Amino acid sequence: KRGILSNFLNSFYGMQFTNVNDLIDNKNFYRPDVGENTFACFYFDPFSGQGRYRNDDDGPSQNVLDGDVHIEHGSPIIALTKCNTMLHRMMASQGHQIPIDPEEVINSCHFYLGEADKNNFAILVEVVKERMKLLEWRPENIVIERNLTKLYFVKIFTGMQEIQFRIRLDLYNKKFEDWDLEMFKRYKGVFSFIDPFGLDFTMNQLEYLMGDTKFIFVNLMVQTINRFNQNLYSLLGKVYGGDGWQNAYKRYDDEII
Repeated sequence: KRGILSNFLNSFYGMQFTNVNDLIDNKNFYRPDVGENTFACFYFDPFSGQGRYRNDDDGPSQNVLDGDVHIEHGSPIIALTKCNTMLHRMMASQGHQIPIDPEEVINSCHFYLGEADKNNFAILVEVVKERMKLLEWRPENIVIERNLTKLYFVKIFTGMQEIQFRIRLDLYNKKFEDWDLEMFKRYKGVFSFIDPFGLDFTMNQLEYLMGDTKFIFVNLMVQTINRFNQNLYSLLGKVYGGDGWQNAYKRYDDEII
């Protein structure tokens, strides 16, 4: 799962960060129809967990201890790390760049991360801060509201010239059904990673995450689904909106059916 996500994000960020001059020219991506500055791209991960997990002979676990040798990066950390890598790669590959005020900050990516469990959410916030520090992003601002923590980071990248980029993270402590997915309809360049612990959504709910310049990676872990749900046919039919999924499912693992 993590390998597939990494490969998808390589392509996604590669499309968003192809030319630093385009980012400079677009400044902060002001949208008159929205009435606010937006970002070059967006990453949506409503099932973020703790942002890391323990993986050993006993299998994956969210119970992670600091310094644990079995710690694996979760999807939010993979997405942040890939974004940082692709920004570096873009800056290193560019030739002539449009002159820019050294104080100007270019909005690169806006991350929307969600976790329903309160304890896991608190850990997620700290794990994200730790990762951004390791990646050498400087905290610009922190806003804490009820069930929401907003983190703003900036970093200077060096190519033909020095350019400051900004990353924004909105971390929500809420369930998937509480998200206002319609807000994503107005954005371009959106990557959504839907990785529920079970079957907590239907395809109809993902309508606003679909469209031009929008990409969705849905991951369903069959073992986890079977652990909590007995009527697998009915539930998957609801998710996929029909029964066409059954042929592909049987082809890969007929024993589970």
